[in-house]
Amino acid sequence: MNQPINDGSTFEKAIVVSSVEEEYRYVKQVCAECKFIRQSLASNNGKPYDILEFKKPEGETVFFYFDISNFFGK
Repeated sequence: MNQPINDGSTFEKAIVVSSVEEEYRYVKQVCAECKFIRQSLASNNGKPYDILEFKKPEGETVFFYFDISNFFGK
């Protein structure tokens, strides 16, 4: 069975990070022209996640999922 590529597109493909700054650095690398819309906290299968919502220049809304269990609540 193949492991999913962690591109941040879903809970299952969430990117494991150690800080909020790391989340924003990742988004800047993959979507430099994107405009920040909102950040929200979610839980999935007992783990905490940050979900960042951005709008691409052409108008498409994109979400990035980050596994924050390494630092959230510690």
